[in-house]
Amino acid sequence: MDYRIKCPYCFAEFSHKEVHFRMETIKTPSRSLQDIELMSDSPERARLMAEYNAAMMFAKKDDPQYEAFWSKYEDVKTERTTNSEWEKFGCEVYQLPIINPNTAEGRKVLRTNAAGDCFIYDADGMVTAVEDIYGKQTRRRVCPRCHNPIPLQYGKKKTKFLSVIGVTGAGKTVYISQILTYMSKYVSYVGMASNFCDDHVNNFIKDNPVKLNQPLPPSTQKGVLPQPMVYDLTQIMPDRSVKTDTIVIYDIAGETCQDAEAMINYGEFVTKSDGIILLVDPSQLNINVNYDLDEESKKSSEPQIVLNTIHTVFTDIKSTELCNIPLAVCIPKSDMFETMLPAEGRRDITPIIDTFSELKKPLFNATEYNILEPKIKSIVIDELKTALRTQYSDYNFFVFSATGCDVAKNENGQFCPVMPPIPRRIAEPLLWMFKKFGYIRSDVPIRLPEPRKLPEPAVVELPRTAVDKLLRRTRTRPMTDAEKEAYKYELTC
Repeated sequence: MDYRIKCPYCFAEFSHKEVHFRMETIKTPSRSLQDIELMSDSPERARLMAEYNAAMMFAKKDDPQYEAFWSKYEDVKTERTTNSEWEKFGCEVYQLPIINPNTAEGRKVLRTNAAGDCFIYDADGMVTAVEDIYGKQTRRRVCPRCHNPIPLQYGKKKTKFLSVIGVTGAGKTVYISQILTYMSKYVSYVGMASNFCDDHVNNFIKDNPVKLNQPLPPSTQKGVLPQPMVYDLTQIMPDRSVKTDTIVIYDIAGETCQDAEAMINYGEFVTKSDGIILLVDPSQLNINVNYDLDEESKKSSEPQIVLNTIHTVFTDIKSTELCNIPLAVCIPKSDMFETMLPAEGRRDITPIIDTFSELKKPLFNATEYNILEPKIKSIVIDELKTALRTQYSDYNFFVFSATGCDVAKNENGQFCPVMPPIPRRIAEPLLWMFKKFGYIRSDVPIRLPEPRKLPEPAVVELPRTAVDKLLRRTRTRPMTDAEKEAYKYELTC
């Protein structure tokens, strides 16, 4: 098969046979080029020159393509080199030599297989590795354009991109840490299993713990691009076949979304996304909480400004059209205003269980969500509703608490959970996205933030009798209240 891969960094699309590789071998020439060039022509000089050229192919060095990509993000490279990698290579992983197997120069330093190419394939026929002339194998695939790492198995399955954007103080990093920590639990609620495809997810969780009496993770720095977090989601289909999809999660600082110019380096992550989760701090919705953002932060990260900026970067949308990317507008820290919510908002989401098999059904619990949605909508300020209504066609509102408990300042002024954190409803916007992506369905139609437009006139056409057909006439009746009510919900499950 010709697997097509879309790079999760630069979004270049290429065949799996076009990947480049970071090599596991590092070499230093035994003789300098100057010494070799001073030698008289001889077989020994030719041998040393060939040895020198091969060694230079495996020399550790900064890579121009990789450096060019990360120079846009204040030169902060978030790819991590583990201690064991330092001991093994003595350099950053992104300084490992990169070989292109599709060039004559690259093929000279790689071993060929029986088919005559340099690739090692997995059982499904995807290129996964190469072996160099020194006998070392590498599975470190990189994008041929930006030379960023391609996770193992990435590109084999359909991929969805999801951006998580948080306005100042909304607790986006806390949310992402918790959703990654509990991913396996929550996807099991809809009959799926998950596993992360590289170490970035684990590193993010370790670097941003949410624990009792420990300071909450800091905000993502403006101008920094955290590593994309890649998950594989697997489910058993009704015919007992196995279906796996890949989801890539991006962590985007809300400060980046203050104006269109500031989003030049991040705009592609948003425009290429299949969905956006936007976190809006409750204090910006005039909800009474026991803290407040400073006036500068409030002004710079007003949610409607962020929405306007996101809409602006979708340059392929006509000025007369609404953006149709699924948008989950979330109000975090619900533990601070839970008295404003019905009982559903004060507890975690509930999976739907099949009474016969006692297994969890692959369904978004819309019955539960539909009770909660009208109350969430009622506490959203009109300015935000207007920005959404006039720019986006597919959105809905959510509330959650990433800690599920109060937080208090320690002696250093840092906020810490005062109880063991138990998150509430953090998975609801993610599972709603899964429904939008076609991974799952809902048990009943989901309530919409704005009703669908009623037909004009609001009537239902009656079945035509033989006389109606003969006279070519149509008979109607007024819509019932129940039929009108259905327009407050999505058309299907």
